[in-house]
Amino acid sequence: MRNNNNQRSPKPQTFELHPHSIKYLNSGHVWVTKDRFTELFPQELCLIGGGKEKDSPKWIFINDPHHPQVKARRWSQFSNSKMKQANFWHVFEERLAAAFKFRMVQQLQEERENFYLCFGEADEVPGLFIQKLGEVILIQSYCNYWKYFEKIVFNIVKRVAQHKYPMEPLQYYFQSRNKNQKIQLDYFNYKNEIEYKAPQKEFTLKEFDLTYHCNLGRSYDFGIYTDMSYIRKKVGELISKESSVLNLYSYTGAFSLYALKQGAGEVHSVDLSENYLDTLEKNIAINELKKETHTSHQKDVLRAVDEFQKQQKKFDFIICDPPSASSDGKKVTSALKNYSDLLPKLAKLSAPDGHIAIFLNTHTVNWNKFEKTIMPIAEKCKLTKMRRFNLGEDCKSLKGFHEGDYLKGILFKIK
Repeated sequence: MRNNNNQRSPKPQTFELHPHSIKYLNSGHVWVTKDRFTELFPQELCLIGGGKEKDSPKWIFINDPHHPQVKARRWSQFSNSKMKQANFWHVFEERLAAAFKFRMVQQLQEERENFYLCFGEADEVPGLFIQKLGEVILIQSYCNYWKYFEKIVFNIVKRVAQHKYPMEPLQYYFQSRNKNQKIQLDYFNYKNEIEYKAPQKEFTLKEFDLTYHCNLGRSYDFGIYTDMSYIRKKVGELISKESSVLNLYSYTGAFSLYALKQGAGEVHSVDLSENYLDTLEKNIAINELKKETHTSHQKDVLRAVDEFQKQQKKFDFIICDPPSASSDGKKVTSALKNYSDLLPKLAKLSAPDGHIAIFLNTHTVNWNKFEKTIMPIAEKCKLTKMRRFNLGEDCKSLKGFHEGDYLKGILFKIK
């Protein structure tokens, strides 16, 4: 096949991969991470071929030279026709339509307005996550390729969304994580629409009969973590009426709101951020919950826990969901390492027959390492493991790709 200049179409760029990359790809992994082989990859955002031998590519990858670690993401098995841009975007639209349909079949919208329409690698759209937040469609890119072609991405997302949700006046935002990790938020609309509305960065949405205030213009953390929705429901069902609840690293207080809704007699929320706690207080007011049964503590978690111990406080349910790496302005601590000091203290704060739910949110630690670290500490504290908490429902997992199963939780009970 020849182009308009009667020249043959350029031969696809293909590269040899590291033997370890080949091994991981064959087992189901979808990333090619930085190594001496990736140094030969082109410094442009494009599709490339790769395999054991340079001239015999097995897979097609999305090349991402600007990402510090993930240099390429598997797209499909190799063929010359699949390397063409037109065919690529056709497959992209097919995969998005299948992902959107999967969530509609689950009927998630009957219980909550926030859920994932596309969950990156697990939906075969690597590095691209799409959330439905009420009337907002939030497109989140972790791969620079999608940002480079953001207008094409937007047009296809809008076409698929309008087909699936024809009666909803949706607003579309594109949010990307760039190499400087600075927020970049683009709003999309067409001038030829009947009514042009200015972007609404602040809005509310409902989840399990609770209303949350959200602000897209603030940061990547806009007010609620959609990937925790399934877990919030499961944890909330375990909180009994009149119980005392401690929510550590409370963020904007989703677990606290659920506890108050369940009729908890006493709820304490601890977070360093004044802005997050202000949003929590706003959420309590929006939902007309009993604010006299809730107390916010703006302070370091370890300090707050020590103070509760001095007061000889006991809690029926303790929730601890730290950021993977937290900073108090003086030092940065790893959440997993921090549990060696924190978990024994939580055990002492727990009432007889009390429960402790702990979480770790990072793709750099798999389940095996998490449990190998936590369980010896738990056994010394006489804690019994009751169950695991995983991503669920709209957050699909991909076999062989443990980075996609990044959110891990364990429920303990005092022996």
